[in-house]
Amino acid sequence: MFNVDEPDDIDNEPINIKCLPSITQMPSISDQDRQRMFWMQLFLRLPLGGVGLRFPDEAACEQRFREVRWPEGIRCLKCGGVQLKTCRARKTLRCRDCGREFSLKVGTFMFRSRHSIRDWFLAAEEHMTLCAFGRDRLDTGRDMADRNGIAYTTAFRMREKLRGELRRDPSLLVSSICIEDLCPPQDVVDDEFRFLMWLLDSCASREQQTREG
Repeated sequence: MFNVDEPDDIDNEPINIKCLPSITQMPSISDQDRQRMFWMQLFLRLPLGGVGLRFPDEAACEQRFREVRWPEGIRCLKCGGVQLKTCRARKTLRCRDCGREFSLKVGTFMFRSRHSIRDWFLAAEEHMTLCAFGRDRLDTGRDMADRNGIAYTTAFRMREKLRGELRRDPSLLVSSICIEDLCPPQDVVDDEFRFLMWLLDSCASREQQTREG
């Protein structure tokens, strides 16, 4: 459902960090640069090959979301009981101790949403990718609706929820789909400008790898 158009305005020439100016000559970076750095880091932590390949169906997405939300196993949200019965027809869990019935989405930003967990996973990947490449101007509610064939009001609400959730710390959604480690060189991390250049280079390289399959 959710597909990210390939950026057509990315300079894929690698940046030679060793040829950058000395630290004393480094220009300062803007708040806008820092915002983009945030999104580039999330993008680089997305699964190699994409979220759709790593989590190919709803069952895989539900399993991953369950592992992140309840790393020690699901417990009843009311009494903490572990004796739970799956109600497949309603896609809920029912506690055998207190009778409380709840879904995987309850108490999260996805609660009462008709979209599947996989829809949210893919929409998050799309949003992170557009923002990482400075194309967030294409992530309006109208553009999101047109790209994915959904109603404008639905796309607008989804976009606003995504923006709020992806900036939370910690975020269930980020923890669910950003599974790769980010390992920049230490001398790059210690300087903000070099880190920005490293992120730009790494994102361009990742996109090139994606294009080449």
